[in-house]
Amino acid sequence: MDLRGSGLFRQQLAFLRESQFWPRRDLEAYQVGELRSLLRHCADHVPYYRKLFADHGISPEDVHTLADIRMIPLLTKEIIKSHYDEFLSSTLFEGEHDYMTTGGSTGAPLKVMMDERFHALDLANTYYYMDVAGFDPERYRSVRLHGNIVDPSLIRKGIYWSCEEGRRLVLSSYHISEETAPLYVEAINAHRPDYLHAFPSSASLFAFYIEKLHLRLDAPMKCVFTDCEVLYDAQRDLIERVFSGRVFNTYGHTEGSVLGISCSESRRIHLVPQVGITELLDPDGNPVTEPGKKGEIVVTGFYNRLLPFIRYRTQDIGLLGRESCPCGREYPVLERVEGRLQDYVVDASGNRVPLAPALFDYNFDWSGVDRFQVLQESPGRLTFRIVPEPGSGAGFGRLASKIRDGFGHILGRGFAIDVVQVDAIARTSRGKYRYLEQRLDMAPMFTGTGR
Repeated sequence: MDLRGSGLFRQQLAFLRESQFWPRRDLEAYQVGELRSLLRHCADHVPYYRKLFADHGISPEDVHTLADIRMIPLLTKEIIKSHYDEFLSSTLFEGEHDYMTTGGSTGAPLKVMMDERFHALDLANTYYYMDVAGFDPERYRSVRLHGNIVDPSLIRKGIYWSCEEGRRLVLSSYHISEETAPLYVEAINAHRPDYLHAFPSSASLFAFYIEKLHLRLDAPMKCVFTDCEVLYDAQRDLIERVFSGRVFNTYGHTEGSVLGISCSESRRIHLVPQVGITELLDPDGNPVTEPGKKGEIVVTGFYNRLLPFIRYRTQDIGLLGRESCPCGREYPVLERVEGRLQDYVVDASGNRVPLAPALFDYNFDWSGVDRFQVLQESPGRLTFRIVPEPGSGAGFGRLASKIRDGFGHILGRGFAIDVVQVDAIARTSRGKYRYLEQRLDMAPMFTGTGR
């Protein structure tokens, strides 16, 4: 079904447009109502939350302000994975559903169940943040550099792109190099797009080679949309300089529990309150209220009723901003998000390749993997350390083959893939799991102009 024709999609998009300039008190009143509705759904249909609420004496009717959400204990990905079936709503099989698996920057895959309602609301989010930037995806031509796989038969011919629906030019994120960058530019010039949608790591790598090689883009981009990774100021400056378009950065998760957008008046992240509740907590679990202070981003999503996320710890770190913007939207504001740091790996020819698009853009089904980490000790060789899901150890050979073949296909001939089984993945000194352990000497790339 084309979700763009669904009544729910049209209704939600109209609501996001109409409510974006509501005063803060009206936005918070809406959030309280949605929170109570979500908690009632969980009490009626989700076993884990039903027991949690009973154990802590929590009733949805006790919620009167946003601060009341703090009566609910924090949720981690490990808790969900340990009690996965108990988190699934009893409404799961009442309609069509599917799932996406996401590793996130912590390297712990999670299967996120989704239904048609979720997909329609999530699509409305995409149209909304593009609307804020002044773009209609159905009218404008675009380039996508976002982890999509280009047919290997085209890659073998030296064609690193394909065209979808006539308007979207899809480029491979895995073959950008000094040798191929001129070919990418030729394809873009022939397509004459209005905007680019990309991972920051892919866009900045491409921009680096364009500038270094003095390549020319005949039709400057009107804007660049970036998401799924941290966008550094130096990367933003490079991308805007090379593509001649303003960068609109968005913040979100596969879990669909938060949406952060930028506007034409500011580089800051505006947290869209119609999508969910976002908290910023200090190490003791207290709300961060002083602008300029850091805290962990904790989210509660209104969209996903099959697998609800309530006070979900993202392990992303945000810097609180002042809640005022010339754009007029009275949304909570983050100066920046510091989590999900992207990393590069080096192929056999010495080219840097962004690894995040390969791991986290849903091209690979992580079923059977409890936790993973990629190790690089030499150019052109990657070792996937895999902790299998409990009970799947006997089938590790098949799992290893799936990983080896899958990422060999995604990353191409520039990498040899090894897969080893391990009992655990060590944490960093900050207590986080890193998806990449890079042991090569990676000199800074984006400190200069490349000229």
